[in-house]
Amino acid sequence: APACGWLLTILAGTGNAVFSLMPVVVDVAKSQNIKPSVPLSLMVVSSQIGITASPVSAAVVYMSGVLEPLGWNYPTLIGIWISTTFIACMLTAFIVSLITPMDLSKDSVYQERLKAGLVKDAGAILHGEDKPGAKLSVGIFLITVLAVV
Repeated sequence: APACGWLLTILAGTGNAVFSLMPVVVDVAKSQNIKPSVPLSLMVVSSQIGITASPVSAAVVYMSGVLEPLGWNYPTLIGIWISTTFIACMLTAFIVSLITPMDLSKDSVYQERLKAGLVKDAGAILHGEDKPGAKLSVGIFLITVLAVV
């Protein structure tokens, strides 16, 4: 989830793009017996960190303009920012996975809510069908991002 949130933000130039992934992340986490709060929080943080490395975000364009007179060119900055933000996000996800209890079956609050019917079991989103033209839409989006950069 953190890598997906980071990549989507890099491509879209806004952290708002990850909102569309949240239901999928919750469903996948539940199906893997993981508390959804862990991958969700990591995805949101990674998304916001991704803003600082997105070639199409206003923040990066502004900082590139500020640093250009100091001898830092745009491609060099993008290379540095993309690699360092990705490494930081993945390292953070690794550390959080080591120190956070993630077993959903041992979460008493979730188990009570599940028994009461307040939450759905996993699988509601994962078993959907691909929409016609979905791959074409993604391809057009990626080509457009590359054209802008």
